[in-house]
Amino acid sequence: MINARKIKNIMLLVQTLWILSLLCTSALAKAATPALRHQLTITLDPAGHRLDAEDRIEFSGPEFSQIEFHLADHLTIQRVLVNGIKTRYAFDAGRLRIMLPPEQALYQLQIDYGGRFDDPVPDEPLNTDNPGFGVTGTIQARGIMLLDGAGWYPETEGLTQTFDLTVNAPEGMVAVTSGNPLGHVTQKGRTLSRWSVDKDLRGLSLVAGPYQVTTRKFGGITAATYFTQPLQHLSNDYLEATGRYLQLYEKLFGAYAFSQFAVVENFFPTGYGFASFTLMGRQVLQLPFIIHTSLGHEIAHCWWGNGVLVDPSQGNWSEGLTTYVADYLYKERRGEGQDQRLQWLRDYAGLVNAKNDFPLSSFTGRMDPATRTVGYDKGAMVFHMLRQALGDADFWQGLRDIYARRRFEAITWSDIRKAFEKRSGHSLSRFFKQWVFKAGAPELSLLQVTVKPARNRFTVNGYIKQAAPYFDLNLELALQTESETARQTVAIVGGQTAFSMLVSGRPQQLTLDPHVNIFRRLAPEELPPTINTIKGSASVCAVVAQGQGPGGLETAGRLIRSLGLEGVPFGMENGFSNKDLAGKDLILVGLPSHRIWRPDQGDRFKVTAEGFILNGHTYSDPMMSFFGVFTTGSGNARSVALFLPADASLAKTISAKITHYGKYSYLVFNASNNRVKGTWKANQSPLTVRWTKKRP
Repeated sequence: MINARKIKNIMLLVQTLWILSLLCTSALAKAATPALRHQLTITLDPAGHRLDAEDRIEFSGPEFSQIEFHLADHLTIQRVLVNGIKTRYAFDAGRLRIMLPPEQALYQLQIDYGGRFDDPVPDEPLNTDNPGFGVTGTIQARGIMLLDGAGWYPETEGLTQTFDLTVNAPEGMVAVTSGNPLGHVTQKGRTLSRWSVDKDLRGLSLVAGPYQVTTRKFGGITAATYFTQPLQHLSNDYLEATGRYLQLYEKLFGAYAFSQFAVVENFFPTGYGFASFTLMGRQVLQLPFIIHTSLGHEIAHCWWGNGVLVDPSQGNWSEGLTTYVADYLYKERRGEGQDQRLQWLRDYAGLVNAKNDFPLSSFTGRMDPATRTVGYDKGAMVFHMLRQALGDADFWQGLRDIYARRRFEAITWSDIRKAFEKRSGHSLSRFFKQWVFKAGAPELSLLQVTVKPARNRFTVNGYIKQAAPYFDLNLELALQTESETARQTVAIVGGQTAFSMLVSGRPQQLTLDPHVNIFRRLAPEELPPTINTIKGSASVCAVVAQGQGPGGLETAGRLIRSLGLEGVPFGMENGFSNKDLAGKDLILVGLPSHRIWRPDQGDRFKVTAEGFILNGHTYSDPMMSFFGVFTTGSGNARSVALFLPADASLAKTISAKITHYGKYSYLVFNASNNRVKGTWKANQSPLTVRWTKKRP
């Protein structure tokens, strides 16, 4: 039985705890950051490249004296009201600071502003290595693109923002943004598009164009296309593919976080992924492989990058992860995973060197082939190595954990590490330190490999050599014999690690990392010459054969620009000497008369009076063009690219396409369409030792 005094004491304790809880709740309320709700109306004037806007912002929260927004510094602030009263503000260098009256429970701001957005848009871009071409804000009759960060709406840092957005545009100009569409209505010669953005997306982009909207339901999610009339025939295929990708990623990671995913056409080449939509150029959308590659990549970003957000303080992890769970995963399921991993290593060796390499923790976004290779390809390979280290169950469940717990939160590489450590129960500090926060890749080779027979058994001894700086690695050795393949995992530490393997059959081949599961820098003899070899060249020169005439100079200039090699010297062959070209990689437009500059074609390729012979096949059609990259057999050049266009008009078109085939060694075009592509075989790898049947 509880006596009265105990009851009284208990009641006092409960009362005290209740008062303390109220005080704590009050303190938390005062410490909490306010949530801003924008009622934003944008009026677009494409003819004048202009927008005018009225933004009504409502928020409540702790007392403070001012609030700051980012707006494009070229805009004009027309009026600022706080709770219906004009107020003081300062606008300088893109920072709008508004003075607020004290002791207000609710703030209602109104900001009226306007100005032009007319970033120049390339009509015929030759190089697309930098997506978006530096365009952040442009308003044109052909279309509108206003990216997050362009300063087209008042944006704050560190505060939650949601939106009711209305876009008032000329008739037929439909607007798209992230979030929930509330309809598009045309009246009095104007089209109104309304959107509700009820999630804090840490930034908003706006697109508009003369779109026809097509939708289809997949469960509770709407798939939509915003295409102009010429692309309407593609709508059904894109809707069906969108539904398949949404179902794939819901199964892998968890429920889709939005009500819709839209595929939106842009009037110039882009490949952006935003929360709940992707923006692709109309030329890109028409490429037959985009549905099977890039579309899924951009949808996966709704889980990684636009679902779980990126804290950029340790670099952008989302591109590497999205590449792994999209582009790579599709190939893995077709049995092509190892080929893709090898291609990543080839691209890294061909495009990234000591001067342009950097750690993943410094990657912010793709700006050129080197940054793409590190951020996307190496990033994806790091996730592959993590999966190998943890096993499939912990890897995929670890990603589901992150998505479930951190959706719409910004996370770092360190947060990813902690999540996988919690899932697996193992420390991953060393793994992340060397692969994420350290530049470079290990350089490996097999050294002093010997075979010792004894009573029908064979001992294979040797060393695994690693060049400095050293990485800690667990590498698989595969020893193939007459009857089996024996495998052994070797822990690599430092510059040289011994190994020994005992097998019962006669050794035939020893391979280190046979399935290409480790990111490393390939040796020169492992690299077939490819278009990426030329794109990544530190010293290159373009030579136009005399027979090409003046049009050859224009072709060389376009080809150089499309390969991202602006500033590379080029000219007619009679303007160069052997000394000028010593030690340089070459781009040849036409076959030069100086044989010393010609590539070592071997039996693979031969120019004939009628055309050319490639891998034993004769091409004599006058509409056939050839582009190939070879290693030189004479002179001082290292790699030589040879372009044999059918005529000047085709050369103009083809020269802009070649850059998109970076991993290939040779291309054949019929008119302007690629018909043949391939990669030369690489030479012996320093990670492989072979024995003839007569040995040992």
